[in-house]
Amino acid sequence: MELFTAKDGEEFDGANPAAWNLGIASTATGDWATARRAWVAYGLERYENESGPIDMDCGMAPVRLNPDRPSLPHQVLHTAGSTEVVWCWRRSPAHAVIASVPLPESGHRFRDVVLHDGERRGTRRLDGQEVSVFDQLERLEESGLSTWQAQVAGASSDDMQALSDLCEQRPLGLDDWSGTG
Repeated sequence: MELFTAKDGEEFDGANPAAWNLGIASTATGDWATARRAWVAYGLERYENESGPIDMDCGMAPVRLNPDRPSLPHQVLHTAGSTEVVWCWRRSPAHAVIASVPLPESGHRFRDVVLHDGERRGTRRLDGQEVSVFDQLERLEESGLSTWQAQVAGASSDDMQALSDLCEQRPLGLDDWSGTG
């Protein structure tokens, strides 16, 4: 990262790709001091005056779990679980907490913490705006929560809201996988 020059910066619009890669690698290993130094070197000054683990509100982002193709040339693909895009609470430029309830066959659970790449792999809409989809690189922490499925017939939107409110109090997740809600 220190070998990056101003001339190199012209080629990458001022951004240091080595700093970005170091930020991802440091996040993966939990080396938060190095991750903060890397994000600042990349141009993200908001990480400069803090210490300890990074846990900031970086907004919502869709993350592709178990991507079907590697993001990096030497990346080892996940061997278990189907591919699925879920919404996540981003906690840094490279890690997020799963906010959706993933399908059981993904092998992931609500509130798992995942490391994700920074390269855009498509988009989804959030509040009328296009947001980038990122590929998962690995799961950093398992939530330990179980996923339960139920078929509910005749529930009104008020019923579903009441169930959602109950889940949030515990804190559990709720998603309508029917595609109708």
